[in-house]
Amino acid sequence: MSILKRMSLSASILTFAVPAYAGFGDDSGNFGATLLIFAGLFILFMLLIREVNCWYWKINQRIELMEQSLSIQKDIRSMLRNLQEVPSTVDTMSSVAEADEIEARKQRVRGLKDRNVCPSCFKDYSKYILTCESCGIQLEQSAS
Repeated sequence: MSILKRMSLSASILTFAVPAYAGFGDDSGNFGATLLIFAGLFILFMLLIREVNCWYWKINQRIELMEQSLSIQKDIRSMLRNLQEVPSTVDTMSSVAEADEIEARKQRVRGLKDRNVCPSCFKDYSKYILTCESCGIQLEQSAS
């Protein structure tokens, strides 16, 4: 129930309670009705206080969420700044990786120089064979 509805309800209760309050001092039997009206007003007042309290906590919770969001945004902003600096590091790392790969290929080629490999099918062959057994291509004699 919204606050405006509660306030209009309390106004209607007050208009009902004023005549009952007028007879509070005498023994006309309105004491029970007056007590009931005051209990209702007390409950209404407590509900109103509860509503204000909940509203206060909701505002505090929203402020806390906004502060958390702001700190996350700052973290993201700093990460993005760091990422802008990373490409030079990545380029250096990729050039190091390329240099390692080139060195590995050179070592592999040095190892292939010692072997007899068919230039067509890349199969190993004995240095005494003149034609490749796999593809039949004419092989050159090795100088060794």
